Amino acid sequence: MQAGEGGVIVYEKASLREESIILNTLRRLFKPGIVREFFNGKHILVARAKRLEVFLVTDRMLELIVKIKKVGREPYCTGVFIGILREKRGRLTFRPSLDVMERLFQKAKMNAVIVTAKAEQLVLYGRDVLVEGVLDILPPIREYTLIVNENLEVLALGKPIYKPEKWKVLDPKTPVVKNLIDKGWYLRRGG
Repeated sequence: MQAGEGGVIVYEKASLREESIILNTLRRLFKPGIVREFFNGKHILVARAKRLEVFLVTDRMLELIVKIKKVGREPYCTGVFIGILREKRGRLTFRPSLDVMERLFQKAKMNAVIVTAKAEQLVLYGRDVLVEGVLDILPPIREYTLIVNENLEVLALGKPIYKPEKWKVLDPKTPVVKNLIDKGWYLRRGG
């Protein structure tokens, strides 16, 4: 989390517009029922700073945040990080986190690219997925997709470069899924 003006991070409940954008994005990526079940009984908070980071909290956590705010303070961090809201060309968009994508994938088993062992190693070092590294897909593949190994263990969050139907006619060395963030990042930079 990056501090905003004056170093203060302010946590607020997501506006109806923000909540709608977040939930609609996730419903496009996974089945609406799975998204509804995951968010049931939880609250979406936006940490307003240089970036708009989005967190999911339980009722109990929200009560604690309210108590902290009543004494004139802001929590340093809270809940499960579920993504980032961004303003692009006057339009608000949501990019989900690797964590929320993994949790939804565990229930849905869809929207994933299965890669070879060699591709797995490359992905964990931040590399993109090449045609030759794709073993299979768990359709449908959406604007954000997961990169998983043969055991369906989540490796990374990716963005398809081409539609999967086109992958078969591309050169084997052509990148087909851009690696946005992978689990190796936490060891390379994040930890």
